[in-house]
Amino acid sequence: MITRLLRPLIHLFRQDATTRELLESNSRKVIWTMGGVYLAWHFIATLSWPEIFSPSLWLLSGLMLFTVVGSLRLLARAFAAAQGVWFVGVAAAILAAYELYLWPEVLLALAALPLMAQVMMGVRGAVVVSAAALGAVLLLPLSAGFQVGLFLAVIAAFFLGWGVSSNLISAIEASSYHYNEAVRRLEETRQHRAQISVLLREQTKANYQLERMNRMLAYARAKADEAREDRDRFTLAVSHELRSPLNFILGFSDLMVNSPETYAGRESWPPGLYDDVQEIYRSSTHLLGLINDILDMGKMDAHQMVLFKEKARIEDILNAVREMVEAPVRAKGLILRLELAPDLPDLYVDCTRIRQVVLNLVTNAMRFTERGGITIRAALADEMVRVEVEDSGSGIAPEDLERVFDEFLQAGSESWRRGQGTGLGLSIARRFIELHGGTIGASSQPGQGSLFFFTLPVQAPLEEEAAPLPAAVSPAGEPPAQRAADDPDRLVLVLASDERQARALREALSGYAVTSLLDPEGLLAAVNQWYPRALVVDRAMAMRAEVQQALKSLPYDLPVFKVTLMGGGLAGHDLPAGVLRYLVKPVTRAALWEAVSALGAELRTLLVVDDDPSMVRYLTQTLKASAASAPEFTFLPAHTGGEAVAQLQGGQVDAVLLDLDLPDMNGFAVLDFIQGLPEEKRPQTLIISANDLEQMLAAHRQGSLEVWLRRPFTREEGQHLLHGALDAVRPQFIESKNGGAGENREDLSESPAS
Repeated sequence: MITRLLRPLIHLFRQDATTRELLESNSRKVIWTMGGVYLAWHFIATLSWPEIFSPSLWLLSGLMLFTVVGSLRLLARAFAAAQGVWFVGVAAAILAAYELYLWPEVLLALAALPLMAQVMMGVRGAVVVSAAALGAVLLLPLSAGFQVGLFLAVIAAFFLGWGVSSNLISAIEASSYHYNEAVRRLEETRQHRAQISVLLREQTKANYQLERMNRMLAYARAKADEAREDRDRFTLAVSHELRSPLNFILGFSDLMVNSPETYAGRESWPPGLYDDVQEIYRSSTHLLGLINDILDMGKMDAHQMVLFKEKARIEDILNAVREMVEAPVRAKGLILRLELAPDLPDLYVDCTRIRQVVLNLVTNAMRFTERGGITIRAALADEMVRVEVEDSGSGIAPEDLERVFDEFLQAGSESWRRGQGTGLGLSIARRFIELHGGTIGASSQPGQGSLFFFTLPVQAPLEEEAAPLPAAVSPAGEPPAQRAADDPDRLVLVLASDERQARALREALSGYAVTSLLDPEGLLAAVNQWYPRALVVDRAMAMRAEVQQALKSLPYDLPVFKVTLMGGGLAGHDLPAGVLRYLVKPVTRAALWEAVSALGAELRTLLVVDDDPSMVRYLTQTLKASAASAPEFTFLPAHTGGEAVAQLQGGQVDAVLLDLDLPDMNGFAVLDFIQGLPEEKRPQTLIISANDLEQMLAAHRQGSLEVWLRRPFTREEGQHLLHGALDAVRPQFIESKNGGAGENREDLSESPAS
């Protein structure tokens, strides 16, 4: 006990390096803490009692600021000077506060100085600070009773800090002991250094070689990643650039094969020419499929692939695939079987993508099967729907089976023959299944055929029909899920311009019971019947006068969310105003004629705008060959935006076939000019472009989210809205080639809230 009490006295005049480092760390923490406490007190005092503390308290704040900054700057270089600045500054601030406000209670803060000194300087510093504090107490003109109390408080604080510091000193002694023990063992290690110097030299050499190899590997990995990114960008760019010339090859060969009379009668063609043109047409069709596969892969790599899920029956998807492939399978002398288990549940999938997966698997089986048949099966297994495609073909070797789903690779590629595919079908199938949350795999033995399978999770959509529609709701509307009756707070009403946008919104609202309307006339009736939690409406629909009037007549304060470009999905109403259809090159004759026919039977004058004269000629020739009333069409060619504007100003134009990539002005500028024309002279527009719809519109559109309510938001509602938006929306930066952020940044979408 006596040793424990005397230990602080032993250390009174001795401080080793470890103690000094600990005291320096403690000092820094105390200074920051006291500075923060004073800053908080300053704002509380000046805001709560300005008549007392303003502006006099700013003098003390300046003194404290100088003390904190000065002591922190000196702490690492001159420990003693920093302590002097700190304690003199704090003491001066206490005495100045006493002089300014004449409150003796302020002097009680002097009792805290010895306690701080114990923590920041140890016993030796605490003795000096305590002596100075006692001297200041004796010199101040205070009442005898208060002076004695303050004197005793300073002494008590000193002994309190002394008692507490004994534990700290014990910890320092233990640390010093372990440090000295480590030094001793280090000396022992150095004595054996000569014996192992050769081994250390070899180890150093090996480490150097390993580090060099790691650097080379990291460099090679970075180069490989960069090459992959460049490959993807190049592939996408080249694929888009191929679309325009491929449009001519596919389009003109289509005219020659299916409408040869466009040029001359078949009897006047040289022998063999028609067969050669047919081969050109088939090859260009195959090339188009390859380009589309590459673009799909690029979209999935860039996470730009959007799925439009809907309730579907796997039986319907498989039957559709059977109808598509039955004829070519029979033509090859094979048997196609479809085996469906009873009572298969409905799925919530993108029917187009799942149909493409099954079609890719069946096509792959046809490629490697010369005799026997192909069997398609579907059954329920472990809450998953399992679809199998089995063939009796040549089978796959074990070493090839592991990489059968890799890109641009084929099983047994050494025996690849013309017409056996590109090696993308199975890779795309795997990507689509993984996007749906399923798995895909294969099993095979050489000479015994192959079995490809995939599984899809059974997820019932929330918008299953469970209640009759009210009379005022459009037939396209869907009633809410039955579960909404048990939890009405989960019911959300969606008002969309068409089914595609409604489907995208329903998918985005997974977890809620969703019902959708396509006709605004049924909005009030639906709200009055179902009393939904919220209304979600796309901005195109929200701008209509009848919708705005309905929103003003809502029976209660219903939150309204106005959105655009949900999840990248673009429906017809997301097209620029006045645009009826968006066609992506290459444009087939059937697709072009279908789009032009949708413009109306009274169509007579067409303005064809494209910077490529060959494209203008192709569109003109195709429409002449497709329409029985083609002689009544008048075609006005334009190769620049200026020529198109001049044609529009010069006379009546019924429709415009517009390419967006023009040499003199952007195609969207031409669209803006068209929208500025009087309504009776404003033609309808078809866009024909080599760029995908999402890519083209993304560069000219902004996403937005507007939350509308008839009453003001409460503070809690506003905070939740802001926090949710900040958590969901992140900035996106364009990375430079050296890995840093480039100077250009993508435009950020604004989300106004009214």
